[in-house]
Amino acid sequence: MLAQKHHESRLYADTWYTQKQQVIASRKEFSAQVNAFRNHIAGLARARKRAKNSGDRSPLGQAIGSAQTTLNHFSAAIETLKGEIDRSSTALDTYNNQTRLLKEHIRDTCGARGLRWYTELEERTRQRNH
Repeated sequence: MLAQKHHESRLYADTWYTQKQQVIASRKEFSAQVNAFRNHIAGLARARKRAKNSGDRSPLGQAIGSAQTTLNHFSAAIETLKGEIDRSSTALDTYNNQTRLLKEHIRDTCGARGLRWYTELEERTRQRNH
């Protein structure tokens, strides 16, 4: 029963890890798009400055302000995602530690069968990681 609980725990952790990696990839993609938007706003600001210097009264100022507000919201969302990723990483580390403790408990308290299970599990883990 304990080995089954360990297996279930490991599956949960694997799922959690996969989801975390997907969120990290989404955050990177979103960040790249936000950076492209930031560059677009900078280009608009340069165009507005050139227009002002030439005496043209372009309506770009209001559009740039609105875009900058949107950019600020996007940047805040990215920081929120980063915080959530950090919290998830900490929780996953804690969960993995508990799973490790269960594995060690099985090894230490279930006699020869528990030790054999632990040894075989460690060997499978080594093979999977190579």
